[in-house]
Amino acid sequence: MFIKLFLAACLALLPACVSAEETWDLGDDVAAFFVCKQEKDIMDLVQADTESQNAFASKIVEKKFNQDCIKIFPPMKFTVSEILGSYKDYRKVDNTILKIKSPANEMFVGYILVRGVPKTKKEPTV
Repeated sequence: MFIKLFLAACLALLPACVSAEETWDLGDDVAAFFVCKQEKDIMDLVQADTESQNAFASKIVEKKFNQDCIKIFPPMKFTVSEILGSYKDYRKVDNTILKIKSPANEMFVGYILVRGVPKTKKEPTV
């Protein structure tokens, strides 16, 4: 029962962060509540997110159980230090993969997924 509740909570929250932004650029602030330590771990989540809801939920549980990714509650504010790329999830929603750092001391924190696209990929407005 606990696992099902945990999965439901993860699916309701991930991959979006606590932010209304739809485009992302270096230096943007982002609130995160689920952070992966290694680039490989976030890419594993991306792969699962492109396959299905069940694959994504299973991978979240696996990464959390193995302590490859951590849950932060309440969410904390970080700064975007690098945009690794973007992809469409299993629902065909645009998402961006970000490397984040602490706004206080500029130290590396980890990797997150957010809804939206990198600003560099947006069509220019005329």
